[in-house]
Amino acid sequence: DCYRMYAACLTRFQNDSASFYIRKRAALDTLNADYQLQAGQFVRDIINDKAAAKTYFERAYRICETQYGELSGQMATTTSELGLLCKQQGNLDEALAWYNRSLTIREKVRGKNSPAVAEALNNLGELYRAKKDLKKTMDSHKRALKIREKHFAANSLEVAESKNNIAGVSA
Repeated sequence: DCYRMYAACLTRFQNDSASFYIRKRAALDTLNADYQLQAGQFVRDIINDKAAAKTYFERAYRICETQYGELSGQMATTTSELGLLCKQQGNLDEALAWYNRSLTIREKVRGKNSPAVAEALNNLGELYRAKKDLKKTMDSHKRALKIREKHFAANSLEVAESKNNIAGVSA
């Protein structure tokens, strides 16, 4: 019921009420990593409460560790979300550690040439751009493009995003 109310509040742009319901759902089931991730994403992106987001993401991390183990898609997503949060907070070295962990997990779980790996490489490329390391930025984006070209049409959004990121480095 909390999720239904959350969704209804979102459609009416009632962010405070939506926040109440998404947080309540996460509090009612503290063993569900998805609920923790969704609450963390909402409070990070919509409410802009980075401290609360970190709490939800760390809880999701502990749940994933216990329920799924280190090598799971859930863990890859959780470590990526922690990386993004650290990047937004300006903790670029900590973000790099989380993003590298996400990449390693995705490579082991999905294979080195999966779209999930390309997404992780894209995240790393943008982090390296923030760190002003243009060589690593370019290397990450080029590798992501190669993977995406194998999986998506030449005119897909994924391929276009990679090409745009490379062009941004070259400019």
